[in-house]
Amino acid sequence: MRSHSILFAVPLLLFASTFELQQRVLSPPQGYREIQKAEYPQDWLDLIERAPVWFPTPDRAQGDYDGDERLDYARLWIKSEGVGFVFMAYLASHDYEPIRLARSDRMSPWRRAVRTIPPGTHKTDRFYGIGPGGPDSTAVITTTTDSINLGWIESEGTTYIWDKEKEEFKAVAMY
Repeated sequence: MRSHSILFAVPLLLFASTFELQQRVLSPPQGYREIQKAEYPQDWLDLIERAPVWFPTPDRAQGDYDGDERLDYARLWIKSEGVGFVFMAYLASHDYEPIRLARSDRMSPWRRAVRTIPPGTHKTDRFYGIGPGGPDSTAVITTTTDSINLGWIESEGTTYIWDKEKEEFKAVAMY
């Protein structure tokens, strides 16, 4: 009889743990909220219609950002009051604890779009001769895992690439 109750308890605990982890991704940080579809600017809605593969929803994306073969998430949250946003990553390998990638208290998220960039070789802003440059700047980058892009509807913006050695995201300006 005792073994039956243990067999029942294990799946229940796994379900409760999975539910708690999902809530971290689904619940905005304090002071922020989810962007409602009715608030999307018309160009966002047009973009979703034209390119649903690239932008299924402009405020969120999913992929394997750290290469552990598990699904990770990225979310763009709008400030509950006033102007501003926060951009967060949630990695399965870090129990979906939020990792802040970007934040603004002066800029609204409108015209921003979140998407997953597949592994491969990509041109950075340095390829086009623009951007800040510096010792770490490079014209192209090659990624082995998915990466997260917070871009403008008109251009690439910034791509966040997981650095396994440093256990953090590296921001790369894209054109």
